[in-house]
Amino acid sequence: MCALIGSGPAFFCTAVEGLADGAVKAGLSRQLANTLAARTMLGCADVLVTSSKHPAELKNDISTPGGTTIYGLHELENKGVRGAFMDAIMAAFNRAQTMADQLARDTK
Repeated sequence: MCALIGSGPAFFCTAVEGLADGAVKAGLSRQLANTLAARTMLGCADVLVTSSKHPAELKNDISTPGGTTIYGLHELENKGVRGAFMDAIMAAFNRAQTMADQLARDTK
């Protein structure tokens, strides 16, 4: 699907940028924050590809009761991040459909 494969990398870059910006806000240098955010994404992607677990299971494995991760996840849920990713995929999908329809009309 073009929306995921074609647009997904830009969405991942936006997520990495946001994570790095948060780390800079917390005091890391921009260079270190960018490197750590990208390497975190890379490591997570490797686990997702090689594991038979659903992403939610892996997320739950990382989230310890009362720990930093669950607090951060709560904030992401409050901000609707998961829904925003879903909406971004649907917007890209719908745009691809519109472009395909337009191309079909233009080539007739």
